[in-house]
Amino acid sequence: MCTDTKQWSYCFLCPACGYAVARDSDNGMLAEISGMGVKTVVWHLPGELSEPKPSGAAFTWDDLLDFHLLLQDDGRMQVVVRDELAFDQDS
Repeated sequence: MCTDTKQWSYCFLCPACGYAVARDSDNGMLAEISGMGVKTVVWHLPGELSEPKPSGAAFTWDDLLDFHLLLQDDGRMQVVVRDELAFDQDS
């Protein structure tokens, strides 16, 4: 059960293929399978999902290309890393 969304699901190994199968469930089914000794796990959504979203323009394909080119140029990358380290020390 996810305590944040109150949603239940169950997982089992398929007897035909051996793969794990997951399905959504409800409280009624949980009561049935809990009575059979099935282990239940309570979990939380990752904390990152509740963090504020960054503002600014969305990352574009041009940004990705620029980043790719930056990674290929060792000299430019060293400048970026140096500037970032200097920024972190000033903060």
